[in-house]
Amino acid sequence: MKSHYKTLGYCLAAIILTLAILGGRLQSIPIVYTMLGLICFAVALVAFDKIPEKVYPYLIFSISLGLLYHVTLISPYLVGTDIHYEYYYAHLTFENGYWDYNLPYTYNAAMSVSVFVPYLAKLFHVDIEWIFKVVCPLFLAFIPVIMYLMFKKFIGNKPAFLSVFFFMSVPTFFLELTGIAKQEVGEFFLVLCLFMFVNTDTRLKTSYQMLAIFSLAILAAVSHYVMGATVVYYLLGAIPILLILRHVTKAQVKTSLKYLALTILAIVVFVVPFYGLVAGGVPLHEITGRITSQAEHLTSSPTPDTTGIAPIGKFSWTQHEPTMKVALGLDFMEVDTPGKIFRILQYITQLLLIIGGIYLLLNWRKYSPEYLALFCLSGGLIILCIFAPGFTRILNATRFYHLALIFSAPAIILGGKLVLRNYKILTLCILIPYFMFTSGLIFEATQQDDVSKVNIPYSLSLSATRVDVTGIYTKNDGIVRDWIVEHDKAPLSTDMWGGSFMAEKIGDFGVKSGLYYFRIGNIGDSIRTYHYIFMRERNEILQEITFYTGIGLRQTMSYAEAGIYEALEGREVIFQSGQAKVYGPKK
Repeated sequence: MKSHYKTLGYCLAAIILTLAILGGRLQSIPIVYTMLGLICFAVALVAFDKIPEKVYPYLIFSISLGLLYHVTLISPYLVGTDIHYEYYYAHLTFENGYWDYNLPYTYNAAMSVSVFVPYLAKLFHVDIEWIFKVVCPLFLAFIPVIMYLMFKKFIGNKPAFLSVFFFMSVPTFFLELTGIAKQEVGEFFLVLCLFMFVNTDTRLKTSYQMLAIFSLAILAAVSHYVMGATVVYYLLGAIPILLILRHVTKAQVKTSLKYLALTILAIVVFVVPFYGLVAGGVPLHEITGRITSQAEHLTSSPTPDTTGIAPIGKFSWTQHEPTMKVALGLDFMEVDTPGKIFRILQYITQLLLIIGGIYLLLNWRKYSPEYLALFCLSGGLIILCIFAPGFTRILNATRFYHLALIFSAPAIILGGKLVLRNYKILTLCILIPYFMFTSGLIFEATQQDDVSKVNIPYSLSLSATRVDVTGIYTKNDGIVRDWIVEHDKAPLSTDMWGGSFMAEKIGDFGVKSGLYYFRIGNIGDSIRTYHYIFMRERNEILQEITFYTGIGLRQTMSYAEAGIYEALEGREVIFQSGQAKVYGPKK
């Protein structure tokens, strides 16, 4: 019987990944539904001890990559936000044949996209888009597997599997990071680096272990400057915690703190000049500027409130960004019934995290001191997000929570076992329902359409054709965009997703590039009479445009509501492919 379940496990892994690819490429919602349903079924089988432990890593990788591919493959063009700007710098390197590291923009400093992606495109003779869509997600997909291998030594195979499943269920993993290629690559090296730090049972000599940590930290840093700062935060923060564990609790710390300190120094000596040199020193300026700014916010005296936002220097719950308000329960009474149910599930997972965290600390002897140090530092990130609202502006709350879960996810499962006494109940009553919300299944089942505020998570693959949550571009959109670039039609106004699409070819928006976004409530002022206007096929067919209203938030308005008809009055269509159009300046 075990052999049959083993075969079933491998088959499920293969089918989930196949359906994810087919669902994305065919833009088939029924196939995506089936894929998500099979993921829930596979996790339930694990909870009921039906899938052998040998299959777990393969099943984890299949679920991980499936969740990423069912998003990245829904369009022949790129999907997401940052990724369009990343494409611009990758394409520059591809066309020039070399990397111009002097271009002063943070995306250009990320060698993962400005060097690695175009190199692979040339090596394999494929379009850059497909390196972004297929290769970069592979790096992110391996992270849950590494986490599983790290956790299973401390908490066992099944709890480790369920911990990783929860990590993948948080929508940042497949909803946000699929559009940030530099973090997909950089985070892989970050996790691998810290895995080498935690995995003290390795047979590597200390010198080789530190060399591996140094090399992986550098790869993380050059891939994405935020990952470099994160590596230093974790490794440097671990030293005082390990010193306390060694001298106060007499824990057996196997890491040589002297060599670790030297390794961190070597990382900083390499990374700081690198960040100060590439991209005109913008990365170093960004890091120091944001940290200094937040420190000033926390220590300065309150300033007068002239913006409706809580005064700087004075803590107020109103300063939190929308996703933090969800986590803290500050908007519970403002949402509908599905929103309330989702928040209750979110609060339960957070409560389990606290309970499991206390259990971990009280039973510290069962766990590696190195892992405990990283767990405590992950808790530090969450605490900073709660009590220092401005801190989340450095990255954003969802990505900080995602990074914290890399080491704190097991606490949720351990807390669930303590409270519910059973992994089966935890899986069926908490983990799978939570995944049904975060995967966008409930968003579609309840036919939600308002994404101008945080209610419940949406799905890029299930919802993008119904609600304009991300840009799904057509061949005609591409033809019109290329014509605009070829004929240098600037200044150009367009909506949020039209701007992202144009940014792939002309860079960031603003005076320098001549690209402008429509401004909500200010269409007449934002579209000058001498501007050209780019309308995607979706805009013209549905007679609506989309505005950016916050991290993960968009607002779609009809042409009539937004005043587009007045803005288009007196303009001629100067180029058209299908329903995608370019309008000329007003006569």
